[in-house]
Amino acid sequence: MKNNMQEMDMEWVALITEAKEIGLKKEDILNFLAGQPAVDLVADNG
Repeated sequence: MKNNMQEMDMEWVALITEAKEIGLKKEDILNFLAGQPAVDLVADNG
């Protein structure tokens, strides 16, 4: 079970790192996860 949790954590780290690389802010990520239509991410980032 612990292995699965570590694997999932690494996926989240990779996802967040990738999001930051394309210019997303922490707030954008949190809003997206919360399901709030904060911004059109594709339009903002080309």
